[in-house]
Amino acid sequence: MAKQLGAGFAGRGVINYMASTDHSAFANFLDDFSGPSASIRRNFGNPVFYPDSFRQSYFFQDTWKVKPSLTVDLGLRYENFGQPANSLRFPAFAGFEASQFLAPNRVNPYNKNFGPALGMAWSPSFGSGGVKRILGTGDTVWRTGYQLTYDAFFTQMLNFIVGDSPNTVQVNKVSPANSGRGTSNWSAELPLSARPPNIRENIRSPYTEHWTFGLQRRLAPQLLLDLAYVGSESHHLFTRDDVNPQQPDGTRLHADFGPRVIRASNGNSVYHALQLRVERRFTQGLQLAGSYTWSRAIDGTSESLLVNSNSQNLNLTSMPASLGGLKLDRGLGDYNRSHRFTVAYIWDVPGPRNGIQKRLLGGWSIAGITTLQSGAPYTVQNGFDRNGDGFTNDRPDLGNPDAPLNTRAIITPASGPGACSTGYRNPDSGACVSPAEVHFVEGVGLPNSVTVGRNTLFAGGTNNWDAALMKNFPISEKKRFEFRWEAFNVFNHRQFVQAPSRDLVNSPPGEFLNPKFTEGGIRSMRMQLKFLF
Repeated sequence: MAKQLGAGFAGRGVINYMASTDHSAFANFLDDFSGPSASIRRNFGNPVFYPDSFRQSYFFQDTWKVKPSLTVDLGLRYENFGQPANSLRFPAFAGFEASQFLAPNRVNPYNKNFGPALGMAWSPSFGSGGVKRILGTGDTVWRTGYQLTYDAFFTQMLNFIVGDSPNTVQVNKVSPANSGRGTSNWSAELPLSARPPNIRENIRSPYTEHWTFGLQRRLAPQLLLDLAYVGSESHHLFTRDDVNPQQPDGTRLHADFGPRVIRASNGNSVYHALQLRVERRFTQGLQLAGSYTWSRAIDGTSESLLVNSNSQNLNLTSMPASLGGLKLDRGLGDYNRSHRFTVAYIWDVPGPRNGIQKRLLGGWSIAGITTLQSGAPYTVQNGFDRNGDGFTNDRPDLGNPDAPLNTRAIITPASGPGACSTGYRNPDSGACVSPAEVHFVEGVGLPNSVTVGRNTLFAGGTNNWDAALMKNFPISEKKRFEFRWEAFNVFNHRQFVQAPSRDLVNSPPGEFLNPKFTEGGIRSMRMQLKFLF
């Protein structure tokens, strides 16, 4: 009987080869020389895991026709998504007691995800009088409804845990210019200053309450009006929190430890909207649909994974959540667009119906979409870690609200080379300034009463017109050519929909809050020819 004993580790990484004075980056790659300066990143460990959870959903629904003009829908849904976090050995935060660091921690399952639903539709009929002229006979439908739904626990949060220390160790080495050839000393990077993310043991599935009330009215045989109020409120949204925050005196709650970022479910949001839609169904060669939404989205933080976030707040509040950070940061959500108006249309241009004239002058169509929308809110960033949480997403202080919006002051030594007696300098003009001369001032320490709020500024709105011109060339009953010319942003309107450079400390001179550097939306066109058979 053979016996084997072995040990080892797996490592993978990235080496960046840079161009040097005499050789290209590719030549250095062939020579296995990284160039005058380069960086190497190497991972130790296996970031792969296999989540295991049993997901189940059950529902009951019944439609009750109380009378010909009134219908009621009742429903109840139960959802249990399981807890894939428990596939990891240490999914939950163990606390600050050293003896508990190696204790298996589990995330508590939540088994009360019941979601009721209620809906009603009423189409009254009035035989005579002024009410009949306004509401018609069977031409108006009143609708209302309520539903509670749950969101699943997504495994991307677990990817971050597995991909960080101690499960996976990532080491970066940077070689300075003219350092010569050599092998990076990986052991010199140990021990690591690990900051492993974990999950609150009591995290639960987010849920959202939806409600609506509206009417639908047929104004003419082919003309429809839809008016509704729509609202929703979400609870227990996924957030990130530092459970060892810096206190007002500058020390951390547990002084022997650094930041401890964990995943929690403390967020909430609310949405209210007035929605109006008018539609002319396709008749006599014309179809038209227009909609307008007046809305407001409010939350304390809009992202749990920093995806498509205008404020780029890393989902960490400006003050620790334990000190009321989520409430202090409550404001417009990143996805708030107060006004949105769209029109879509298609028109079959009248033309000759017979003969050669039909082939040449008939078969033309015009279509398009017009969009007018308010700009996205964004947050001015301090550019300096003022509260000691390890992130530079903090917000600056307000200097003089009457000063130009794009004026700023950064902290400068009061003595020595390049000093300013005021302690502040405007990096755009290079002049020494006082906080009373500028709009924004670099903040230090925990946020205070003059700290700028979240999502208080707005990017430019959208004014976009897209159009298409089409021509059909019939060959036979089942064969035809179709020519299509499309233009996007037909009028070549300048669009400033992106948030400008908003980092108070690090924005280059002249770019701070300057929308000119976000200009986009140039006109583009394309043509195509199709053969249909």
